[in-house]
Amino acid sequence: MKLKLLLGAVILVCSIQSSAQKVEVITEKMNKLSALIGDWEGSGWYQQGRSERHNIKQHEHIESKLNGTVLLVEGKGYIADTLSFNALAFFSFDQEKNSYKIESHLADGKSTIATGSFNENGQFIWGFKVPQGNIRYTMTITDTTWNEYGEYSSDGEQWWEFMEMNLTKK
Repeated sequence: MKLKLLLGAVILVCSIQSSAQKVEVITEKMNKLSALIGDWEGSGWYQQGRSERHNIKQHEHIESKLNGTVLLVEGKGYIADTLSFNALAFFSFDQEKNSYKIESHLADGKSTIATGSFNENGQFIWGFKVPQGNIRYTMTITDTTWNEYGEYSSDGEQWWEFMEMNLTKK
């Protein structure tokens, strides 16, 4: 009986240590995105298909949640004074897949789960598949600036830019 209790205690201690180590790795990975935390404003544009380009004023609010393991991102884009884009996203790190996970939701009910990683230039690239091809976003982040552009490809070879935003931290 004492042996069973001792083994149970050892398993519990190992489980706690393993969880703490996992959180430490995730937090370390999420720290690479910590420059995003805060409030951002700027301008941008988007285009859907061959329609006209729409200029927007963009606001982004980013918070660190759950002991630094998740970033909560809320974006709002305005044409004139009318809200034209509203999204909520969660950035996290999937240790098993060794990639970032982005779960985004739009005000019109659409949602997606994307994956992301940093490239050799330090840019954060994230994207997902759509029925007709692929969407990818490229983010260049400093302590005070955030440039992001979105591209679409039907074949994974040729890419068409459909949005860009240039923001400054407030």
